[in-house]
Amino acid sequence: ALPISYYSDKACKKVVKAANVKNVGIYYVKATVAADAKYKSATSAVVKLTIKKAKQPLEVTPAKKNYKVKKLKNNAATFTIKAKKNQGKVTYKSGSKKVKVTSKGKVTINKGTKKGTYKITVTAKGNSNYASGKVVIKITVK
Repeated sequence: ALPISYYSDKACKKVVKAANVKNVGIYYVKATVAADAKYKSATSAVVKLTIKKAKQPLEVTPAKKNYKVKKLKNNAATFTIKAKKNQGKVTYKSGSKKVKVTSKGKVTINKGTKKGTYKITVTAKGNSNYASGKVVIKITVK
């Protein structure tokens, strides 16, 4: 295996430890071989390595909920959305005034909600290494 060096600058002056070449950014890489009795030393051309933000790994449960309109005639219904594997702050937003969601993911479907499909969007903001992402939960009232 050839000794490989990583740099944060194109001129290859600022060394970066290999263990740190995992964060989003641009790195420059070159390999060097020392001379021995048979061969002269050699250095490869500099190669630009770009690490982009990874896809948001956000997972939510439940993915969907179904309710009968009869159940909602006289009573509201509630459930809690659980977000996991998220990178960055999670927010919740309802697409309807009939379905409310708190900042902690507690959903309330109002008493008297009519038949239809309602949506809640769960968004993870992302961070320096992960892009933001969202998952839409469908609530069906039949």
